Amino acid sequence: MTVGIFTEVFYPEISGVATACLELKEGLEEAGHEVFVFTVTNHEADAEWDLQNHVYRVSSIPFVLFDERRIGLPLLSSIMQTIEDLNLDIIHTQSEFSLGALGRRAAKKFNIPMLHTYHTLYEEYLHYLKLQKNELTINLVGKFVENFTKHSYAIICPSQKTKDALLSYGIKNKIYIIPTGIDLKKFKNFDSVKVETIKKKYHIKDQSVILISVSRLSDEKRLNVLLDYFYEYLQNNPDKDISLIIAGDGPDKEKLKQQSENLKIADKVIFTGYIEWQNVQNYYQASDIFVSASKSETQGLTYLEALAANIPILAQKDPCLNHLLIDGKNGKAFDNRETFAAGLDYLINQVKFNAEFKPSDNLYTRNDFIEQILDVYEQAIENNI
Repeated sequence: MTVGIFTEVFYPEISGVATACLELKEGLEEAGHEVFVFTVTNHEADAEWDLQNHVYRVSSIPFVLFDERRIGLPLLSSIMQTIEDLNLDIIHTQSEFSLGALGRRAAKKFNIPMLHTYHTLYEEYLHYLKLQKNELTINLVGKFVENFTKHSYAIICPSQKTKDALLSYGIKNKIYIIPTGIDLKKFKNFDSVKVETIKKKYHIKDQSVILISVSRLSDEKRLNVLLDYFYEYLQNNPDKDISLIIAGDGPDKEKLKQQSENLKIADKVIFTGYIEWQNVQNYYQASDIFVSASKSETQGLTYLEALAANIPILAQKDPCLNHLLIDGKNGKAFDNRETFAAGLDYLINQVKFNAEFKPSDNLYTRNDFIEQILDVYEQAIENNI
């Protein structure tokens, strides 16, 4: 099978969607299929790697209200000729913007069956457009998504939470819940030398408890809430040797640094800045517990990454965790300061004193993900004959 993936975000960018697209590509190739990716230009991309991995990049510009993201300008007729020459069996769009529109246009022009994965709950990102989240703007989001997907054979979404959002928009397409699976080996096969280098760089002691957050540093991730809860925990447990790593970059970095200084916990909070995808597993291994206060996740791939690294998760209670978090077995959910503190106490006790505690047991894998994706691909192709 020859598959075309159309996405605004892709490796080497670090984000949930970029990771999901890379896992999809590599998983399909591992299963013996040929995959071509159409995405936007990225100054960090390696042209030789792109060539070897069938990645086509179209000219792009920064998105005016979100300059860390880029919008493609697929205007050249040669792009459509390239797509035609590849003789794709299926087009799988991953965004609703320029590259998604390119995929949709190609699917219609060349009569190729199209599927769409809905990754992002846009109502949680309306603040980037200077809009309030209310009934009107949520309805506008729904109309936007409905218009984009109306010619797609089906929509794939990573969780029941996402499907519920699509149904609330009035989407009539077939909807399949298929969580993205990851290559578990990447997070088990860490580099112990690099882990020790990270520990030395940030003065991490073996007896310390290290929390880690891996995300974009932006409003919807609610890292300000996480800092508040962490501050209160420190106040109530002054004798505990505990620190928080905030790994990643984003528009709120300076504001979050200032918050940690105002709370007088700057010596307990480590801001790493941008970390490379090839090195992320080593940061997990330098830590003990993964933490997140986000309510905007559709699946939360970083949760799965942490568990694959055998690190439990302490996360904001959210429907996206229903398929993943097993209370007490691989983590704890919280919904206020008290349950955050109680969950943290429990997990510290487990990771430090329970040798049989193994959060990485029975995880959903990339093979599971690809098997389900291929089943939907085959249905779409058969339906298109």
